Amino acid sequence: MVTVWSVLMLASAVVALTLATGLTVAAWGGRRDGLRTWALALALQALACGLLGWRAQWPVLWVTVGGGMLASGALACVLAAIARQQEQPMPWGAVVPPPLLLGLVLLPWHTDLGLAAALVGTVLAGQCAWVLWNLLERRFALPERGTALVATGLGGLMATHTALAVAGLAGLPDPQSLLTDPMVLIPGVLFALASWLVATVGFVLLHSHQGRRRSQVLAALDETTGIANRRSIIAALDRDVARAIRTRLPMAVLMLEPDLLGEDTGGARQDGESLLCSMVELVQNRIRSQDIVGRYGACELLLVLPDTSAQGAARLAEQLCDAARDLPPLPGGSPALTLSVGVFGGRLEPFMRVDVLIATGRTLDVVSQVESISAYAAPICADYGAYGIANVMVETADKLVSAEGERAVAQYRLLVGGLNALARHAHPATAIGESYVLRALALAGWTPRLHSCVVCGRHVAVSPVAGESGDDGGAGEGRMSGPMFFSPSAGGLMCSTDRTPDAKRIDPDEVVQLSAAVDGDWGVLDGAPPDARVLRFVEDWGEYYLERPIRSLRLLD
Repeated sequence: MVTVWSVLMLASAVVALTLATGLTVAAWGGRRDGLRTWALALALQALACGLLGWRAQWPVLWVTVGGGMLASGALACVLAAIARQQEQPMPWGAVVPPPLLLGLVLLPWHTDLGLAAALVGTVLAGQCAWVLWNLLERRFALPERGTALVATGLGGLMATHTALAVAGLAGLPDPQSLLTDPMVLIPGVLFALASWLVATVGFVLLHSHQGRRRSQVLAALDETTGIANRRSIIAALDRDVARAIRTRLPMAVLMLEPDLLGEDTGGARQDGESLLCSMVELVQNRIRSQDIVGRYGACELLLVLPDTSAQGAARLAEQLCDAARDLPPLPGGSPALTLSVGVFGGRLEPFMRVDVLIATGRTLDVVSQVESISAYAAPICADYGAYGIANVMVETADKLVSAEGERAVAQYRLLVGGLNALARHAHPATAIGESYVLRALALAGWTPRLHSCVVCGRHVAVSPVAGESGDDGGAGEGRMSGPMFFSPSAGGLMCSTDRTPDAKRIDPDEVVQLSAAVDGDWGVLDGAPPDARVLRFVEDWGEYYLERPIRSLRLLD
């Protein structure tokens, strides 16, 4: 006779067996990372559901003891799968004993359905709690979504088994109601099935995340030596260079090449790779934990040494060369291994001036030699105002000379002169910044007209040039009268008659400061106090002709 209980349990068995088959196919030929073990758990759960579903056709001993042991074995496999997924040792003490102990305890009580249900529910709930503990113990090392789904599914199973244990211990008048009452069967079986589905989906997510993480690690490592590959070591070099510039700490770089591996070794490629691996092990045994070694080329190794001076890098290079001679030589009577080592070390600072010798390559330029000429960081960084102006200057230079390899000698000399003046505190920092921006733009072809109106040509009365030459056109003729205006789009000063809507009012003293900044007249600039409006005019002029804002200049407002 087909009952509701039989239909539900057989449906659960079919669903569990289908999931187990899918996971087995997905894990076929792959790593032993728990996916097949989880499939075995689903298969055992399917057998338990099938046995309980057809209990009328089997002896009571088989149904009670066998079903309980199969369900317990399924949870034991879940624990084993999670341990494999976390790459932890197999907890055999928590995997094997529970099913065996449950079977031994059920043997004398298998005919008492209420007591058997209580025993099975208690053991299974305890197993679920133990699996949850092992899962959540390493929750910070696992992705939140997969861990949450697995924990939710296991929590649902624990709640179901706890309810079974409570029902068995309650001493029901008719224990058979646990297997016959639809109000008890349908919610319990469906809830348990949903819990298994949720836990399985979560474990699949964990497996997928682990595969992606393993692929990322393998993509960053060299297949032969196991160290960082070219892409990873260059990324590490960029990161440490930026850190050295930011913290003003020294760093060093070593380039090592075993001489023998660059020559003919009698076709013993395998022996050459083995010797390269030995050299990698030699290097790793002599560097610090924060140092990074990577395979830069076919035979070249690149060492990134943060917080290391050039002298320290040179000592390390000597130690590596001495140790390399003690390595076993290649077969065929090859001489002892020797290394060719290139050392680059020093402290990278902001605003420093260096002389660099570069060997141009097809994909990457190689810095052969670097000599420090002037280090302006200490005096500039000690003064916040000078530091802000220095950032304005280097940002302006970067935006004016944007093409790689473009020669801009005049811009370079102007920038070096400005940084030198800031480091020596030769003039007020704001005045140096204003003068640099206007003069750099003037070198690029954008010189503001500050001695006469850009439309009618009438001279400015306060212009030092006009006053010295006396070419003011007499008392009023040819001379700008009334208020003056400044317009970057028009190219400079405008009179009140010819002004455009975008022109801003400018005072005579401000015109004098702008003219002195363009001409480099430090006699005027040193005697005038810093004016925020003049700085704003300089900012508007630079932003208009650079076609982008000078962000460092805005920070000075």
